[in-house]
Amino acid sequence: MTLIEDMTEQNPWWSGIPPDTKDTIERDIFKEISQHIGEKEALGIIGLRRSGKTTLMKQIMEYLMKKGVEGRDILYFSFDLPKNRPEDVLKEYFNSIAVRHPSERKTYVFFDEVQNVPSWSRVVKTYIDRGYPVKFFISGSSSFNILRGAGESLIGRIRIKELSPFSFGEFLKYRGISYHISNSIPQEHGRLISEFRKYMKMGSFPESYEKDISEYLSTMVDLIFFRDIINILEIKRPNLLRELFYRVLEQSGNQVNYANLSRETGAKYETIISYMDYLEMAFLISRSRLYPGKISQRKKVPKIYAGDHSFMFLADVPEGRVLETIVFNHLKRKYELFYWHNSGEVDIIAGKKEPIAIEVSVSEEKKPTHILSFMERYSAKKGYVLTIETFRKERFGNKEISYIPAYLFLLNSSNFL
Repeated sequence: MTLIEDMTEQNPWWSGIPPDTKDTIERDIFKEISQHIGEKEALGIIGLRRSGKTTLMKQIMEYLMKKGVEGRDILYFSFDLPKNRPEDVLKEYFNSIAVRHPSERKTYVFFDEVQNVPSWSRVVKTYIDRGYPVKFFISGSSSFNILRGAGESLIGRIRIKELSPFSFGEFLKYRGISYHISNSIPQEHGRLISEFRKYMKMGSFPESYEKDISEYLSTMVDLIFFRDIINILEIKRPNLLRELFYRVLEQSGNQVNYANLSRETGAKYETIISYMDYLEMAFLISRSRLYPGKISQRKKVPKIYAGDHSFMFLADVPEGRVLETIVFNHLKRKYELFYWHNSGEVDIIAGKKEPIAIEVSVSEEKKPTHILSFMERYSAKKGYVLTIETFRKERFGNKEISYIPAYLFLLNSSNFL
């Protein structure tokens, strides 16, 4: 297939066929992104493979066409299998499709999965610096090349947004379930608990809902390893990388000591740190630092979570760890997160200047001693225990702890925090 044939096949709207967005939902991040469409800066969308970046791009295209943009003024190209260069795609587009100079008319360019193409940032910089009216939308499944490109040559020229897999609210929207949320128990309480349990079991990837989820996730992880990590970075021990990932799945929400991992795997301490960095760059894991802690402590003993709770289907993981992973990955979208460890542990600390202590448990347990200790030490005003369905408040001296169903907290976290 020639380049022009490939481009034509990827852009059916040039022939009047609109982008296919049926059976999709508007993502929570869409409104935020739509506010930046008119800016000259490029917009980078990063996130886990199959989290919906391509669908989001098509929704943006559909939005533009509804605003009156002609189909031929929109160029989409995927570099998932990078046999072409961005500069060649743009040259072919302006010479053969648009048949004009890029300075003559507003053009919207969508480059998908550019983590595979080292030259993408240089090309984007050239067009922006020349003042061409070309709005670039860039996506990538590995943050390494995207953030490196943004940092090296696109400072002040690109805005980065991270797209996560389905939140619980998006899961409900996808399933056509409406609800009315406030700071109190909603009328749909029983139904929402049931749906939240399904979310815990079905995961965050809608493509997997009608498939064998373990097979789907295994294939997905293989793609991430070989296309988004091993092919891009110098990985000398791919089996070690895989072993570390599965260790994280089994221990999601636990503290991980890099020195112990080094001894157990026979790998150098520096290699363990580098490989954990690579897993995080590919959005396969997330890390939480000690609050407030010394820098040396933060590096050595972080808490590590699966990048999405769906991956935990690939390991035998207790329900409590799944729940904590869901809460952590939801909150990291908007808050800087830590954990606290003294004589005991507080699972999640949201924020740094005005910290909020959060414990996560599948059941209502004993007195929240560690939350109370944290609140006393750091003058924290809010403390929460998130369970599956408990809703009440309890006072301990001058401190108040709120017990809230996790689903309600996730759907209305901005009002609680």
